[in-house]
Amino acid sequence: MKEIEKKNKTHGRDADGKGNRAGSARTFCLVLMAVAALFALVAIGGFHDSDAYSAHVPGADEGNLIISYNAATQTLSFSGANSAIAGMDGEERPDWFKNFEEQYSKTEDDVLHLEFSSEVLEIGDYAFKGFRNVETVNITAKIQYIGTGVFDGMSSLREISVDSSNQY
Repeated sequence: MKEIEKKNKTHGRDADGKGNRAGSARTFCLVLMAVAALFALVAIGGFHDSDAYSAHVPGADEGNLIISYNAATQTLSFSGANSAIAGMDGEERPDWFKNFEEQYSKTEDDVLHLEFSSEVLEIGDYAFKGFRNVETVNITAKIQYIGTGVFDGMSSLREISVDSSNQY
């Protein structure tokens, strides 16, 4: 019994009974470094659900546009208060697309479905030109403007759903 008591009394201590401060400090530093690394990954967007990505894409013409991509369903979603999805300028892709393509290594060929939240108000001219694999598009009640040629090149398109309360 005394041997058990002796072991309990020396747990976490050196043989001489003094605290093992070097081991505790090392453990604390390792935990602190792991937490800092996790926060850094979250801050730069490097740690996220492998099936869903999102990015805030700056651009005065796009308002507060937020783009999300769900790899499992291959759905590209747009949201953001009073936002507008910029269209193409000639053959030049809009900033939201370039940023999204660069950041997530996705192209128009990776998208099967397009969805817009009730916060999106406009879709610019030719915004989705060449998205040939898109099969479905869901238009909400608040979208007030859909530009020219938005659906050009969507050879797989089979359904466009428009909210029945959309007056435009």
